[in-house]
Amino acid sequence: MSIKYLGFGFDIHGGGQDLIFPHHENEIAQAEATFGKSPFVRYWMHNGLLTIKSEKMAKSLGNIILLREAIKNYGPDTLKVFYFSTHYRSPLDYSEERLEEAKKSLERISDCLSGISVISNMKEDIDSEFSKEKTKALKSQILDARKKFVSAMEDDFNTARALAAIFGLVKELNIAISDYSRLPEIGTLERGAKEVKSLLSILGINVERFEKFMGERAVRFVVYDYTKEVISLAKEYGINLEDPDEAIEELIKLREIARRNKNYEVGDAIRERLMACGIEIMDTPLGPRWKIKT
Repeated sequence: MSIKYLGFGFDIHGGGQDLIFPHHENEIAQAEATFGKSPFVRYWMHNGLLTIKSEKMAKSLGNIILLREAIKNYGPDTLKVFYFSTHYRSPLDYSEERLEEAKKSLERISDCLSGISVISNMKEDIDSEFSKEKTKALKSQILDARKKFVSAMEDDFNTARALAAIFGLVKELNIAISDYSRLPEIGTLERGAKEVKSLLSILGINVERFEKFMGERAVRFVVYDYTKEVISLAKEYGINLEDPDEAIEELIKLREIARRNKNYEVGDAIRERLMACGIEIMDTPLGPRWKIKT
């Protein structure tokens, strides 16, 4: 079947490590004996086994997790980060904890790109002196991230190291936008965001698709609780509003007043309690913005 569609001597044949002998050994023997030449396949790539609680995932053991169920719960992009965080030849242990870690990693990337997008959209109004030093350093970090990514992928598809290169660049971008008084040039920030998306796309990971998936889950599972909790929280601060968005805006105004008066304890408390309700505050050059966290 493979020779029919790929021809004899095709490039890559994959399979689990448990198939090396006798299955693949026999496959080579049969194909090369039939055609009287070699090699049947140029490169064999054998992946580590998928386990659950350190046991092989198998129908016979009754511990199968269906892919469609995992995608339904976590989305394709979270699963890809989970898969790629381990080298393909190493065993991979399936767990809810590791999938949650993968989801949080994607959320960090999403938050970083959103922050850069906010700055980019406001660039005409930002009253800030751009730092030449930070711009130069960030340009170097962007180039370095791609070099590390390519090096990792050329080293037997070491996707774990490739992801580490992306996360490293995201960390540097977050540092770069943490101080709005001395930002790198906006164009360099935009270039950094574009590079993150470009490197992720090589692995088939799409941040917009992840955000859409999480947004749909938020609509299904979070909005009711967020509405009820926010209105209740606002009443504790003397804000009697039935519209949750208006209540959030008033709570943010209270936080800003507290911060201006150096009452950081109250300001931090409001931020943390909004976060507990599923609302994240993002401080931007033109004041705070907020979004729903899932």
